[in-house]
This record gives sequence, structure tokens and C-alpha cells, in this order.
Amino acid sequence: MAAPNNFYTSKASKGDLVAFLDGAPVAIPSERNTLNSIRCFLETLALSKQHVLFSLKVDGIAIDLSLSAPPMPGFSRVDAESVSLDDGPLLVLKKAWQQAEHVRQRVEASLTLVLINEASVACELWWDMARLMKDPILTMSFLPDHLCGPANGRFRSSNCANGNWSRLPSSFAMSMPPVSRATR
Repeated sequence: MAAPNNFYTSKASKGDLVAFLDGAPVAIPSERNTLNSIRCFLETLALSKQHVLFSLKVDGIAIDLSLSAPPMPGFSRVDAESVSLDDGPLLVLKKAWQQAEHVRQRVEASLTLVLINEASVACELWWDMARLMKDPILTMSFLPDHLCGPANGRFRSSNCANGNWSRLPSSFAMSMPPVSRATR
């Protein structure tokens, strides 16, 4: 009996598999032909440089690193980005930005569904969005206090919300897209 097609049996396409770590090509050993084995190999390479994987894309599709790799038969390209272990706050901010961007995309995609479906469907979509909207906030709670934390013994989220980014690494400002700020 054949094994079901899942992430254990999803193999790279028969053609040439290309993999990149931080933009540099990586030679994948021939025995590493499943997505999970390639991911493990890339994580090991990143750790050898005192880095951790930050993002992983397979044929242009972003993979959630907190989950096992989904079934992706016949993939041909793997792109991975890593970040230094010393850049913990930067990693937290980038992750929160990714989560916020994911929520924005989900809200845009859900607008039409809300308009054309029953109220019960709209309610379920809302509850799903409400859950997702918490993710960036929870992620930001892992930032060290000295970046934009307590002021006068109380937490003031306005420190970061009002653009007090002066204590962040300069590399962060260059890695983020410009943000349009609505007037209040």
C-alpha cells in the first residue's frame, strides 16, 4: 500500500532543485529531497552561522515556520532568510510586521465574502480576523523594555506608535516598507 501524498512523501521536482539562504545559492545534498529535510538542512546551515531561519518560501509561497511543512509535491525552488541571534528585537519586529501584513491581506480577501454571504458567515470571518489581529500585538510584547517599553513605571505603547524608533537598529528601518500614517 502506497503512503499518502503528504509532507513525508512530497518530493522536489525531478528537475533541478535550487535553494537559497540569504540570497546565496546552497547546494542541497541529493538525499535531502523532501521539503522537511531541506528545511532542516537550511536551519542547520543558519545555526552554524549563529542565525535562525526567519522566512521560508517554496516556489514563491510563504511557509509558516511555526508549523510543519504542508504538502508541496513537485516544488523546484526554496528561498530562506535568516537573522542573527543577536538581532532578537529586529526578528520580533519583522515577525509582527509579517503578521500584520497577513491580517491586512485576509481582511481584503474577506470583504467580498462578507458582502455576498449570510450574516453567520460574516460573523465567523470576523472572529477569525479578531484572533489573527491579536498575533502582532502578542508578538510585540516580546520586545525588550528598553526599546519602547515602560516609561515612568507604566507601559506606554505610544512610544513606538508615535514613531519613537530611535533606539532600534538602523538595519530595521531599511528593511521595512514606508508606512502611510492616517491623520487623527
